Amino acid sequence: MPTIALKDEAKMLSGFLLISGDGPLAATPSRDCLFMVPPLPFSSPAKDLLATLKQREFSVAITTDGTAFHLRGACGPNEMLELSVVATGEAIISGQCELAKGK
Repeated sequence: MPTIALKDEAKMLSGFLLISGDGPLAATPSRDCLFMVPPLPFSSPAKDLLATLKQREFSVAITTDGTAFHLRGACGPNEMLELSVVATGEAIISGQCELAKGK
C-alpha cells in the first residue's frame, strides 16, 4: 500500500495518506485512500484538520506528467485534496500538498 507522509509548514509530521492497492502509484481515474493521524504530542492547523478527516475513505484521481504524480479528490464535504509528488523510480523524494477547506 503506497503511503505518503504529510508534514506541516514547520516540517512536523501531521499524518499519512494511505493509498489502496499493492502496486505503486500510477495514473488512474479513481483510487481509494484515507488519512491516518498518529497520536503525536503537539497540535498544528494541519494536524488538527487531518484529525477531523481521519479514517474516512475517499477517492482521488491520479495523473502524471512524467516527472510527478498529481492526486486530486474531495476528502470531505467541503474539503479538496491536491497533492503532487516527484518520483524517481519507486522512491518518492519530495512533494507538495494543498488541502483546502471550503466555506
